[in-house]
Amino acid sequence: MKKYINKKYITIFLIVIITTILLGNYLTCPQYLKSMGLDYFNGSLIWFKEIKFNSTIINYNGFLGEATFGFIAYIPILHTPTIPEDVKEIGVEIVKINEKTYNPLVKGFIINIEGITLFLHPNNTEIQWPTVFFSKLHSLSSEYSIFNYKISHSYHYLPKTLYARVDYSVHVIINPYFEIWYSEFKYITIGFHIKIYSGSVTIPITIKPE
Repeated sequence: MKKYINKKYITIFLIVIITTILLGNYLTCPQYLKSMGLDYFNGSLIWFKEIKFNSTIINYNGFLGEATFGFIAYIPILHTPTIPEDVKEIGVEIVKINEKTYNPLVKGFIINIEGITLFLHPNNTEIQWPTVFFSKLHSLSSEYSIFNYKISHSYHYLPKTLYARVDYSVHVIINPYFEIWYSEFKYITIGFHIKIYSGSVTIPITIKPE
């Protein structure tokens, strides 16, 4: 009888733990992005023509499907910076160019930015430039996501080019997925998601023209 009671409580405890984990996963699902196409991504670069930016494209291919994402790394400053303190922030915009899923249970794929590190040289082995702290993430629409980082300076030198290493992860979203609108540009997203890949890409940003 005692063993039966112990097993019963252990079972209840495990059910509560698993339910809590699943609910936490469902309620923290990143917002799903629509596939916008390559022309949309290339056309969106004109929005950044007045500031310092660069872009690249990455591809993910796995057993659940494949997706292509465009990355735009930018420094929101209109004039040419002359001192390190002029560079106060760096942002990364993510656009999903296309995707293809191999399973009807898969809603699609999304990118999450894990962090950004700035380097003075492209090989990532030289001294880092400033220290970068995570500031905020906001997704303005289902067409793109924007990750913003504040910069705390720890270096006296302003280089001609900064190399931004963007650490990212690819998540798969499993159906059913829901979006509940509650204010302008803000949604509560509900869905089960799993991180299936981690990687990094280095994007050079010219600070001072030659």
